[in-house]
Amino acid sequence: MSRVPKKTRNTVLCAIIAALGVVVLMLGSVIDVLDLTAGALAGMLGVFVVLEVGGYWPWMTYGVTAVLSLLLLPNKFPALIFVLTGFYPALKQKIEKLPRVIAWVLKILLCNVMMTAAVFITSKLFLAVDMTLIPGVDALWNYVAIYAAGNLIFVLYDIALSRFITYYIFVLRDRLRIGKK
Repeated sequence: MSRVPKKTRNTVLCAIIAALGVVVLMLGSVIDVLDLTAGALAGMLGVFVVLEVGGYWPWMTYGVTAVLSLLLLPNKFPALIFVLTGFYPALKQKIEKLPRVIAWVLKILLCNVMMTAAVFITSKLFLAVDMTLIPGVDALWNYVAIYAAGNLIFVLYDIALSRFITYYIFVLRDRLRIGKK
């Protein structure tokens, strides 16, 4: 029985993850209440590529998923969320090699840059988007509330992603038999 070449294995794994990512984003596109969740879940799929393949493959998988979702989804909002956040698992691995305080400062800074890009893009592309989170309150305080909620959600997402990575490494990897030997 011949072994599958490493490059072929990597290509197949990345193609499967990209396809799953597009399917998850499609669900978010069709079911409106899942648009943000679909973007986060599709991004979490990148963990498999980061852990099992590494190198430039996670970035290629992210790019393929982003382009396909932008081309294929009827509602582009989940694709936009993925474009702005889907690279995070690959970047998280690099950031977490830094000292803990510096890593968290960079993560929060990155979160705020991504949120600013999302607010700017949605306000320019989707002109009818109402950025009012709290009715009857000044626009500045609405943005403060949006950024505060976004940062809290990002921190929770980061913690959940770390726990998922740990669970995958210590439990799922052996059960799925796709881990590095």
